[in-house]
Amino acid sequence: MLAVTSKLNISGINLNMKYNLLLLMFLVSGCAWLGGGNSSGSNKSGKTSIPKTGLIHKPGGTGSNWRYLGTTDDGILVDEIDVNSISKATNNSNGQISSYQDRKTVVLPNKFTYPSNQPNFKYLISTWQMNCTSKEYLLNTVTLYNESGVKLIHYNYSNDSDVKWLKPGDGSFANEQYNLICVDNATARNLGY
Repeated sequence: MLAVTSKLNISGINLNMKYNLLLLMFLVSGCAWLGGGNSSGSNKSGKTSIPKTGLIHKPGGTGSNWRYLGTTDDGILVDEIDVNSISKATNNSNGQISSYQDRKTVVLPNKFTYPSNQPNFKYLISTWQMNCTSKEYLLNTVTLYNESGVKLIHYNYSNDSDVKWLKPGDGSFANEQYNLICVDNATARNLGY
């Protein structure tokens, strides 16, 4: 995180868009506490109203490969992991490293605090690496999509020396991802829809 915050100027104002998104990803994945959000789509008559919308293409699809990991305590953000994207851990000098993809969905866009200079997005798909030996994760790429599933912007952090391995916080999305990817027991794998 120090590398990200070092991009701020003295007054703390000119954080560019790329590092705003990076900071958002680390905060959401490493520090977002899981909880249950509950909302109702009923109107005063008790009937559920269905809004008219255009055709929506959910980025990454809607298949059974997406497993629910959790919702932030405030119910604003949902995290899912694409189990088909999880690579088998490869051994290298730094430990056993797996790569994977996750999707975060902004459920309540009017309550979500978007970083400045960042387009308002509905979906955020990221690729990550997880070091199962040292219990650390690393962000590789981020793609933002609008509510219709149209790509807004893509960032690649693979060769960015400012992006560092981080330890997941207890109860965070990254910790749930670690449990699913690295911990080989029935409790850890009993996540999802």
